[in-house]
Amino acid sequence: MANNNQKNELTKKYMDEIMRLYRERTPEPTQTAEEKINIEANKNASPEESLCKSGGDCGILQVEVTTANGDFPIEGAHITVYDESGENVLRFMLSDINGISPESALSAPPRSISQSPEESKEKKPYSVYRIRVTAEGFYPVVNERVAIFSGIKSIQPVNMIPIAEFSENPDKEMIFRGAEPSDLEGKGEKYER
Repeated sequence: MANNNQKNELTKKYMDEIMRLYRERTPEPTQTAEEKINIEANKNASPEESLCKSGGDCGILQVEVTTANGDFPIEGAHITVYDESGENVLRFMLSDINGISPESALSAPPRSISQSPEESKEKKPYSVYRIRVTAEGFYPVVNERVAIFSGIKSIQPVNMIPIAEFSENPDKEMIFRGAEPSDLEGKGEKYER
């Protein structure tokens, strides 16, 4: 038993040292003037004040950015939220020291749709968004079909994959196409671009 504990401690020390060395050699991501403005605007607005000011229904999105299958948070990851088409930027956020984004309010259909079997057959009781996450030294990750329900806080985990030091393909994008809640088989797709 003691031998396993020693191995676990050595493994943790090794991973901590690797991450320390990685952070030292990775420059801070640069921000455009527009991104800085969006960050400042998001700091002052509460989720309820943002996109749901018009009195419509909304849900809350929070993104958790990590690497090593959730073992290490990534601070300062750029998180961009798009509409379902991926053409219109709705939000830009940065992950904090714990890899967690600020909460962001996004519009969603009224809750009454999901509570009425007849109405939910005709309309989706949720909105679908696209999330793109980038961080220096990691492949960009895109999550498509992220469902947001009215009155619900959704947490989207994002696991970043480090780019090898001498990678020939640093611009490759990891895309995860999730299954929408109405997909009874629950099969999402993953592909690379």
